[in-house]
Amino acid sequence: MSQCYRQICGVRPWYWLETTSTAVTVADQQAYALPYDYDKLIDVYQIVNAYRYVPREIVGQEDWDRLNQQRQYESNYPIYYHIDNGNI
Repeated sequence: MSQCYRQICGVRPWYWLETTSTAVTVADQQAYALPYDYDKLIDVYQIVNAYRYVPREIVGQEDWDRLNQQRQYESNYPIYYHIDNGNI
């Protein structure tokens, strides 16, 4: 029964399988733990007042490390995000 359920769930991206998680951000904190039931990320955004900021994903670890070494500018909201070892 469980195997059939998994096969049906894997056929398409069913809306009833999606969940939402919210994290409270803290100044100068770069990483936040993903939820325990995290499987695939669909959307990332931060809402400040009435404006929605949507950061771009950095997939490669080398690109993320290079970006963190530069520190060319500072921002009040995230511009990029990277997923690594259960953290975003």
